[in-house]
Formats: sequence, structure tokens, C-alpha cells
Amino acid sequence: MRNTAEIGLFKIISESSVASGVRRIEAIAGRSMPLWLKEQHRTADNLRDDIARQAEKIRQLEKELASYKVDELKSVIPDMISSAQHLDGYQLAVRRIDGVEMDQLKTLGDELRSALKTQGIGLLASVADGKVQLVCVVTDDLTKSKPAGKIVGAVAKELGGGGGGKPHMATAGGKDIQQLDAVLSNIPTLISTI
Repeated sequence: MRNTAEIGLFKIISESSVASGVRRIEAIAGRSMPLWLKEQHRTADNLRDDIARQAEKIRQLEKELASYKVDELKSVIPDMISSAQHLDGYQLAVRRIDGVEMDQLKTLGDELRSALKTQGIGLLASVADGKVQLVCVVTDDLTKSKPAGKIVGAVAKELGGGGGGKPHMATAGGKDIQQLDAVLSNIPTLISTI
């Protein structure tokens, strides 16, 4: 080597203590540098692939967990049906189930709607991540007179939020968690104004 410029690319790859006051530095330089860089790229690509596989596995496990949770939650439906209020020719089933995500609440709402069969309105509420989430379901024979979108909108308005959806199922959100129980107990009055 005639001068240090011939070293070319230079990369310190490790540094350690050999003895008191003595450090050891290992580096790579010159012609072996492109091979080292290629190996680093290969390692990075492998890591990216591994991260993508792990992320997909996590998504699958989260789906499975959500499915198990919904199956567990379905057990409340018979109790909701048996304790439903009978008002003006329809039955009203209302339940607060905290810690349930909106997708799970909607799935549970579908199950509740099927269980109500006819002349039924169901309202599910959950507090998750510091927000109120609502799902309203209405059986087909009541969708014209008591559409789910109007019902859930009226409830959400009382909680400082809003929402809407289709006549048979609608979702909404609200901010006022402290008022949730009072609003849920006042659902028959809210529905009577629709």
C-alpha cells in the first residue's frame, strides 16, 4: 500500500477493552468492504421478511383472540333477551359491555338482532380506549318506524358524539363516559321521540 487513500471505504465493526487503558478496534476496509455490505443488505432483507412474518402472525392471533372473545360474549344474549323491556309493541334489549372493540360489538349486534327475531330493538354500549362506542340493531319489521341510525344518533348526541348507519344496524361514538349509564336507562324515552 503506497498511501492511506488506497484503503477506500472503512467501517469500524467492533470496539472492546483489551486491558486497562487499552482498546481494541476491529474494522473492515478495501476490497472486502463490498462483500461485507452485501452481507449486511442480505441480513437486513432477512430481518424485514422476518418482521413481516411476525406481524402477520400477530394479526392472525389477534383475529383468533377477537373470535374467542365474541364467542364468549355471545353468552350474554340469552340473558339480554330474557331481561328485555316490553314497550309499545316491541322489545328493547340494552347492555353495557366495557372493553369491547367496535368490530366485536357489531358482530355481537348481529347475533342479538337474530335472537330478537321480530319486534325488537337492541343497543350495545362499550367504553374502550376512553371513548363510548354504540351499536344499535333493529329487526326488519321495525326498520321503517324505528331505524337504527336515528336511535343510535339520538343516544350518541346525549353523550357528546354522533353516528349513523343503516336502518337495521348503526354505530356511533360518544365522549361523555360519565353520562353513559344515565343515558342507557333513558333509552325508552329517547326511542319514543323517534
